Amino acid sequence: MASSMEYAGGMGEPLYRYNETTLVLNERNSYNVMMFGSNEYATMIPGGVFRISIKVNHNMRRRLLLYSPASSIPCQSFFQEGKDFLRTLLAPLSPRLFCSVIIDEIVELIASEVCNLFQVDAASASASFSSESQPPEIPLWIVIRVSDTGFLASLQDFTTLRLETVPASKEAIETLLKNCRVMVAGECCCVCLEEFDVNGECHRMPCHHSFHQPCIVHWLQTSHTCPLCRYPLPTMN
Repeated sequence: MASSMEYAGGMGEPLYRYNETTLVLNERNSYNVMMFGSNEYATMIPGGVFRISIKVNHNMRRRLLLYSPASSIPCQSFFQEGKDFLRTLLAPLSPRLFCSVIIDEIVELIASEVCNLFQVDAASASASFSSESQPPEIPLWIVIRVSDTGFLASLQDFTTLRLETVPASKEAIETLLKNCRVMVAGECCCVCLEEFDVNGECHRMPCHHSFHQPCIVHWLQTSHTCPLCRYPLPTMN
């Protein structure tokens, strides 16, 4: 059931990986969901408590998106209310990367895997737990890694399509990119996936798509087309 002992994304404790699933829910991002435990056997004693920690990071940006320290829920309650519990833990995530549909898919996956993995060990219940003792804790670590599949696909295209490996001319980069001010909150640069600062500066292509200045300049020095719509800028040829 579990793989060899390993560390769950830098959480600092030796763990066993119970499973790993990659969800591709849109054309832009994929979501790699891993579940770890503290021992090789996923057994549950009646009266036990799940202690669930969640860590979410972005592979491309090497950026921590969420770290939710251990939150406890009785095992029996999890089987009835686990989906709502998980949604609460994931609520702080940005809707830009985690819309409600994606959250629901991840919650369904985790809840289903927990229910499939853990079996009640009734035989050891009387010897291990009584009403006067602390309920046994079952730690679970959930690690979610987001990858930008659209960006990776574009990079892969660069190696196969000669057209996309032709850089824009220096003159085109210097004259056709327009310096603009960000007026709307929540918009992001699709190259680095970082949100623009309201009232901050951005650079706009002739096709009216906007980016951080270092991001789009670096992009156009590799490819003369817009990362979003492939609008072409003049090349050196």
